[in-house]
Amino acid sequence: MKRPDNRWGFSAGIALFALVMAALVYWSWRGFQEYAINHWFAALIGVAVGATEMMARYRDRPFAPMLSLPGIVYIVVNAGAAALAFYLVPKMGLKLDPVMHVLLAGLGAMAFFRSGLFTVRLGDADVAVGPNLILQIMLQALDRSHDRQRAVPRADHTNRIMAGVSFADSRSAIF
Repeated sequence: MKRPDNRWGFSAGIALFALVMAALVYWSWRGFQEYAINHWFAALIGVAVGATEMMARYRDRPFAPMLSLPGIVYIVVNAGAAALAFYLVPKMGLKLDPVMHVLLAGLGAMAFFRSGLFTVRLGDADVAVGPNLILQIMLQALDRSHDRQRAVPRADHTNRIMAGVSFADSRSAIF
């Protein structure tokens, strides 16, 4: 089977990034307000943390998971958490300068969603219960999706390598 081509996904990601940047420029030129741009910067902290986490997790092909649906959902959830935190900070009565507001919202949301309140032992596994449970479930779905995407090319590669080698001849080397 042919290896999947990621050029379309990469091109779509570049187009989406360009569209977001064009919208930010348009809104700032219209005098939309500094608040909207800072809101985007807080969300971009979430995007950066989610993307960096995936790149560290999948070292053999660090950008491939970002082009899958679970990877995109994971990044959007991180961005949404940071954007929601940016909205909620002034609602709590905090008056901060814009840079501190962006940093508190972006980094605070990332810290909150990676925290656990307590740990429960289920069978042989320890499960942290708290906001991090949401991200752990999403990462497990991403792991399964990424493993399935990598399985086909690896099976094809193994078949090419082992072509012409019989099991009977190689059995003594294996066992």
